[in-house]
Amino acid sequence: MHVVGGAQLPEVVRGIAAARASFVGVAGGDGTISSAAAVVSGSDTALLPIPLGTRNHFATRYGVPSVEAAVLAWRRRDAHMVPVGFLNDVAFINNASCGFYPHVVRSRENLERALPRSLAYWTAGLLVLARLPLMNLELALDGATRRLRTPALWVGIGMNSLRLPKAGDAHVEGDLLEIVTSTAQQRLANLGLMLRTMFKLKRGEQTPEDRALEVFHAARFTLDSPHRIDVGVDGEPYRLRPPLSFRYERNGLKVLCLVAPR
Repeated sequence: MHVVGGAQLPEVVRGIAAARASFVGVAGGDGTISSAAAVVSGSDTALLPIPLGTRNHFATRYGVPSVEAAVLAWRRRDAHMVPVGFLNDVAFINNASCGFYPHVVRSRENLERALPRSLAYWTAGLLVLARLPLMNLELALDGATRRLRTPALWVGIGMNSLRLPKAGDAHVEGDLLEIVTSTAQQRLANLGLMLRTMFKLKRGEQTPEDRALEVFHAARFTLDSPHRIDVGVDGEPYRLRPPLSFRYERNGLKVLCLVAPR
């Protein structure tokens, strides 16, 4: 067993995979598990997610919502191939988001020095909403280019990806990525969009359609911009130089889990 910091995790997992281990168990939240998944994706080494984070969306989706469930998955050794997305050459297991969310994460991390985590999160959201930085993006897919001016862009795996995950909800519809972006330009309009979307998701709507949301689907696409793009990859913030290449991989990752994807 290895106890490592986030920066050392990829190197340790890479060494385990290079030794041709049948699986590697990784304990942590979605960001930690995503870092390990990015290393073992495409290899014969399976990933066993051990949920010790705040939300644990990935592990929960595949029927491993607790440490006890992870032990059961380890005993069964039932490996399944699951789809992942790629940003350039880095895999993501849940989603990637540009703009608003990574800005909130960066602001929250600074505020957590003085505030509790939950209060820091909501305060950061209000501060970013007050500034409302807009991105100028070029979205290239299906041989066409679309110009977007938006505060936020979401990239999820499969159709209807913008939803709250449920335990055992391993179904992914469509071999593609889903791009959801806001067309609202004003602060109040985006605040209204956020509140409406949150209400619909809490109510269990699979597709929170809204007049201020624009949705695209593609197996691969490219984002370009005259400036660096702030991206949250499974919740971890990065500032990347464009162009950014996204693609869908149907059997991108082998996972020890209790619920197999259909």
